[in-house]
This record gives sequence, structure tokens and C-alpha cells, in this order.
Amino acid sequence: MVEINPNNGRTPTATKGNNMKQIMLFILFTILLVVTGCEDKVKSHDEIQESSSQNHSIPIGSWKKLAPTYEQQLKELAKAVAKALEVPEVASYLKEEIGKKFDGDYEVLWKDVKDHPFVGKGNLRTIVANHLDNQSYSIEDIEQVPKLQIALPVGFEEWDGTTPIKVAYTPLTIDDTEIEVINAYDASGNQYELNAKIPPDFTLMAVSINERTDANGNVTYYAPNQDIYTGAEQSVPGDGDDEGGGGGGGGGGNSYHWQKLYEVRSRDYKEPFIKGDPEVRLKYIGFANGTAQVTNTHNLDTVFDTYWHWHIFLFGEWHYDHDWHDLDRNLFIRNASSYGDGIGMYWYEYDGGDDWTFSVNFGSSFSVNLTIKDGDDPMGHVLVPYNYSSQSRSEAFDTGDILFTMYHH
Repeated sequence: MVEINPNNGRTPTATKGNNMKQIMLFILFTILLVVTGCEDKVKSHDEIQESSSQNHSIPIGSWKKLAPTYEQQLKELAKAVAKALEVPEVASYLKEEIGKKFDGDYEVLWKDVKDHPFVGKGNLRTIVANHLDNQSYSIEDIEQVPKLQIALPVGFEEWDGTTPIKVAYTPLTIDDTEIEVINAYDASGNQYELNAKIPPDFTLMAVSINERTDANGNVTYYAPNQDIYTGAEQSVPGDGDDEGGGGGGGGGGNSYHWQKLYEVRSRDYKEPFIKGDPEVRLKYIGFANGTAQVTNTHNLDTVFDTYWHWHIFLFGEWHYDHDWHDLDRNLFIRNASSYGDGIGMYWYEYDGGDDWTFSVNFGSSFSVNLTIKDGDDPMGHVLVPYNYSSQSRSEAFDTGDILFTMYHH
């Protein structure tokens, strides 16, 4: 049924309009089902589920006693940097240096840029110092913040490198998983409250503490190819080899096999967007004769993106990066003739702090003392028996936060 328009046009009645709305809602609902349906649910092995059931809490270490002071200093630095960005040369230089991604993310250490000179204006340190409002903190005080850095967690590609942008600081007095609000400032000193869970739709700079370098500013990457079972005393073949060990090789020699981390996926990165991409780490422990033989750390800092964004026309939403990532990385070489009991896989997101040592149970038979930092966020642990078969995603090992597949050859 239609009604006649005075201008001889034909317009749908309310009934037809409602039908169109229902169709549109159905289409949008279907799209949402498709998107959320990508979050496949992988069942864990029974023995893995049992070994992951132990929970442990991380204490507040001595480094956090300074967190309120460091946080206030970062706040004052954020205000000063926002004003310094009004100088086009400063903005352009910082974008160039941040874009080098010296540690795999969009960030640069303060110590590496602070002495850069600008004609007629002094160096970056001087320019920023001249914009500090709070006389309680000098630039010397602020530089006591360990591993101080400037980052661009949002909108690097979109920024022209000259237009002043807002600058935020990373909260230090609350756990990453509990941060709800991020404070940012513009060149006029105005404060903006941002949702910590959803990246803004504009470029944002941040001052924070770097999580990918040691105390000397060296990037910390761990990917050792060490024989995890000490019973294999012969020399270790090169990457990808599977051959006899020892000087003689061939008959009678021990056989070595690579254990490979093939694919990995995360359900939760434990961080707000302000801290950039997550620093996911893996400690793997070789068990033999009922005891831990070797413990090593593997670094996956450059594997994950914290967020991705989907949009269709005017509709869109931010999500954590829950995609499967192909790694095919060698973890270690095991002597097949010295079978061993299995490998413990302990996952965590690195944030830093003081050393903290604790005990972790892998199933009912194996226990080991591990050391991480008291600011780190555990992401679960499992025991992988050496007799596992090559896996598909539906058979992935599951820690609760991390899904991964492995194979050996």
C-alpha cells in the first residue's frame, strides 16, 4: 500500500518503512555475528586445563613505591611536550625518530633525542624544560624516571609531523588491567579524559616508561636455540637440521629434533592502548627425571598488535588483536635419545619492576621456581608432553589467555 504525495510522488507508508528498518537491523545483526564469530573457541586438552588451574598473585614491589612520583613527573612532561610540539621542527624530528621503531614499536628513548639541536632554539631538552609549568619538578627530576620514552601509540601514519597533537602520559599507580581513563593535554594546557579501552580517532603522543629495553637502553630480545635437556651432551646441529650428534654423526650418534612454536593467538593482552603493542614473553622449562633441567625466555614483542579496527560504511568498532599469528620459530633442540618428561610453557606480558620469584606447578608432577618482574601480568601456563603430535588450531594448547600450536622435526 502506498500513499500519494501532493507533488505526484509515491512515498512508502509507515508499514513499509518499518519493514525496511527491520531488514537493515537484520543485516547489521548478521554482520556482527560474522565478526564476533571469528573469535573461535578452542577446547583445551584435559591435562592442560588441569595444569593451568593454579593462580598466583604478584606483590607490589619496592619500585612501585616511586610510582606516584614518576607518574606526576610524566604528567608534567606530557604538558611540556605538547607545548614543544608547536615548534614544527620539533614535531617533525620526533615523528622521524619514533618512526624508526628501534625496538619494534612506535617509540624512542628520551636519552636518544634530548640533545638534538634546533637552530636558534637550543636542543630538545632545553625547549621542553622551558615549557615545564610545575616548579616542583625540574627537567633533571623528570629524567630520573627509568627508561623514559616518547611514543606514538595512535595515528602515526595519519600525522603529518607538523601539526601540534595531544600528549598523554601512562598511569603508573594502577595496574594496567584496571586503567579506565587516560589523561592527555594540548598545547594550551587543556586536559582531555580518554577512554583507556578504546583508541581515540586522532593522533596521540605519549610519555611513558619503555618496556623493551634494559637499564642501559639495549633492546632485550630472547630467542635462544639451546638444547633444553642437559642429557644431550653432544654438539647441536645448525638451524633446522635433524641429524646425528657428536663428532662421528651417522650411526650410533644421538638424534636431535627441533621443537617449534608454530602458531599463537592471544585472548587478552593485559594492556591499555596507551602502552602500544604488548610485550608477550614465554618462559619454557625442560623437565627430565622429574626435575627442571633448563629454563629459557623467548620474546614475542613484535608479534602482536594491541588493537585492530573493523568498519563497514559508518559502522565500526575497535577490537583486541585476536588473530592467529604464524611464527614457525625454533624454540630449542632436544636429544630424542634422552627422552625427557615434557616442557613447561609459562606465558606473561612484560611490564617491568623488581624481580619476583614464585613456584609454579605444571600438572601434579612438576614444580619449578620462576622469576619475572612484579609488574608483569601472567597469561597462563601449560605442560606440553614430548609425545604430542603436530597440531591443528582446533587442538591448540590453551592457557586461558594464550592459544598456541607446536610441532617437532
